[in-house]
Amino acid sequence: MKRTVLAGIVVACLAASAILHTIFSEKDDPTQCMDCNVILITVETARADHVGAYGYGQNTTPFIDSIAEEGVLFEKAYAVRSQTWPSLISMLTSRYPAETGVRMNGQILPRSEKTIADALAAKGYDTSAILSYFCRSGKHGFGETLCTWDDGPTKRDRHTIDNAKVWISGRKGGEFFVWMHLYAPHYDYVPVEGFDRFTDPGYSGGFNGRKKTLMPVMLGKKEIGEADIQHVKGLYDSELAFADSLIEELWKHVEGEGLGEKTILIVTSDHGEELFEHNDFCYHDCSIYDPSLHIPLIIRVPKGAKGRVSGPVENIDIAPTILDLLGLAVPEDFSGKTLVPPMRGDESSLDYAYSERYGLAAEPTGDEGERTVYTITDGRWRYIYNPLNVTTLCDFNNYVEEVRFPIREQELYDNDADPRQQRDVLSDNRMIAEKLRAEILGNYPIVSGSGADIADDETLARLRELGYIQ
Repeated sequence: MKRTVLAGIVVACLAASAILHTIFSEKDDPTQCMDCNVILITVETARADHVGAYGYGQNTTPFIDSIAEEGVLFEKAYAVRSQTWPSLISMLTSRYPAETGVRMNGQILPRSEKTIADALAAKGYDTSAILSYFCRSGKHGFGETLCTWDDGPTKRDRHTIDNAKVWISGRKGGEFFVWMHLYAPHYDYVPVEGFDRFTDPGYSGGFNGRKKTLMPVMLGKKEIGEADIQHVKGLYDSELAFADSLIEELWKHVEGEGLGEKTILIVTSDHGEELFEHNDFCYHDCSIYDPSLHIPLIIRVPKGAKGRVSGPVENIDIAPTILDLLGLAVPEDFSGKTLVPPMRGDESSLDYAYSERYGLAAEPTGDEGERTVYTITDGRWRYIYNPLNVTTLCDFNNYVEEVRFPIREQELYDNDADPRQQRDVLSDNRMIAEKLRAEILGNYPIVSGSGADIADDETLARLRELGYIQ
């Protein structure tokens, strides 16, 4: 019996050694890359479970998958808000939307707030934001902003990649930090020619991936069948594949410039996308479920750490992680945590990930803070807390009719048994729900109102054109 136990211990130790070997390279500390460049790429509306490296059955992201094999993949990374502008601002500042005051599209970050670009510029880094839209979100702390509003989503992303290649080629001397944001696969889901790879050529239904054909479903005026849903998902996947090809093109350019082994590459998203999992909804803004919150996060450090991290992390953790990878101090007012210890194999700091849904309520109460719906996950359990039981109104441009997205006062889902979060198990797990609610109330910065300024008229007009605000 003792021999059996001892043998089991030996086997366990060998297994642990093998796991550590997959995470650590031959260097003493594979997570350190001092004097490295940093490329941070956010892919609009990319949900994690449609990325191959996260187990998706379609070959949507072959290049991102290859980066995951060379780096560290975070299995349970979450956006703190399922809306683009506040999520990106939180990522750059390492602060929750309730802390920055930027809780909705079109709000401006106060100049007193510092970003990762500010921190790196202070250390001599050239900094640039090269974006397919949301130009004002990239002006805060960046030395240069190159942005394309016009020409449609395909050409916007094409210009973004071309701008990035030119900008990077001009910086072979000192270190640089560049953040790029790609528009695809945001809907309308209209794949670029040559990338419509995941739909049935024989499909003859009436859904073409454009908002005007999908909106009646969300309004409850039109039914959608399983073949239709699969077609829409195929269009979405095709746009995701296009974004993947652009990232590959950029990285080959970086390697061609001799910078591949001197550059940290981070690929993530601002939020995911509901594809009819909840409330017949095909968008992201109103949702507070994992299709809209669970995002890819992959970090490649030259000749560095490899492996997978299983604990929950937030996109506000990205900025402190960048600084730690570079051997730089993390500002004390960053709310996120560095992910370098988990990249080394120590996940003890990973406990919860918080998110919020802030915006219009069906019955305004007079206190904007009361419009917030909160949610938390420990990786397994997803708990949702809607204290006033408000029904959120979705923010769609040029639609007179209200699209309502009902959320109960409390909901609880077991992601291990129900990854699509279809079965609310609150009634059987009240103690778990109560514990998670206490975590929200005790640790998430709950405030009333936003406190942020509104963008200028030109920016607001462009956001309306894109359908981001009313």
